[in-house]
Amino acid sequence: HIDETERSIQKRGSEVPETITQLQEDYYLNREVIVSHWDSCISALKWEHRQALRTFVMSYEGHINSLPTNNDRPNLTRMFLKDSSSKTLNSVLKKSSIINNQAISKRTDHIPLSETFTVQLGRQLRTMFNFRLIRLDPSELLTRLKVQENHLLDDDWLAERMNNALNIYSNNLNGLMILVDKRINSFRGIKKLLADACEQSAELHFPEFGSQLESIQETVNRLGSRQLTELNGESKLRNNDLCSGISTVKSKSECYEPIHGDVLITKHSNLISSTGDGINVIFQVVIDENYETNNNIRIPSSLHNAISAVLRTCFEYDITTLSLPLLLVSSVSENMDRSWRAKRVETVLKAVKGALMELITWRGPNLRSIQFLAPSWITDEELNVFRQIISNSFLQPNPLIVV
Repeated sequence: HIDETERSIQKRGSEVPETITQLQEDYYLNREVIVSHWDSCISALKWEHRQALRTFVMSYEGHINSLPTNNDRPNLTRMFLKDSSSKTLNSVLKKSSIINNQAISKRTDHIPLSETFTVQLGRQLRTMFNFRLIRLDPSELLTRLKVQENHLLDDDWLAERMNNALNIYSNNLNGLMILVDKRINSFRGIKKLLADACEQSAELHFPEFGSQLESIQETVNRLGSRQLTELNGESKLRNNDLCSGISTVKSKSECYEPIHGDVLITKHSNLISSTGDGINVIFQVVIDENYETNNNIRIPSSLHNAISAVLRTCFEYDITTLSLPLLLVSSVSENMDRSWRAKRVETVLKAVKGALMELITWRGPNLRSIQFLAPSWITDEELNVFRQIISNSFLQPNPLIVV
């Protein structure tokens, strides 16, 4: 290709435009072939990973069924590891034994500043919650552990991947709320980081991230055209297709878009956060840029409904830890000064408190921990202001000390 390009540059006259056009066609054709080849290789590798997991699960189940019921867990694992077909499990379990030594040492340089609160909610029957204020961007939770230079996976990464896969079937799931735009299939900002993180390893339990977005797009298309209006602090949703009495069907190339405050949920088994815990559920809250241009401190009722919907889902589906951005804005502009940010934090906390008070009265204390993610660029002084706002907004238990 280099020689062909040099020969084309040396040409003169009328042959130059035709040569450039031909080079462009060849470039895009070769690029398409290469991309298609590597996509096929990646798909084949993911299929091999899924088949390996299926084989491992089936063999493990066979060993469990063949053992007496009175065997304890250590003996069961020891007997299973003696079999030659479980060398992979044996290797992974050995690697997981060093996670406490290696993983912690790797993250000591990246530990964000944080503070933990124990708060009480409820008028008569008190419910305890653990709040954590942490100076960390949501995008940093999606960072993956690096791969060694020899392309072999780190021992701690393998152990965390196995632990994250097991946690999917537990009643202690982790959720993360992020703010995205209305375009479902557009990848930029934190959504681009999320897509890149999902492509780092095979999704062994749920549909691929792209397939989940396609299902979400189909659901939005079935809902039709909707319009959200904010009047006197209240959101009114209007379905234009139903109001007009005309049933319209868009072509496959045309898609409807979600509206401000919609929540798009995706499930993951291959996301390992930089803090060591896996992220199982991503809540993508749709933010319309037109609603952020006014720099309103007040949260519109559509976002109030989004917060309530996210917390309600956490209560219903055993999501015991939720991380959400404290300012609840996709980007901070110059007009959002320190005073604006402090008042915005108060507004967000009031919305969270109101939703929690409503849910704990009839659903029980399923959600136990909430992480409020403050922007990573704020100063220690401003973080202390946020800490004081949380302390003033929620009742904290004061132990009685008897001398």
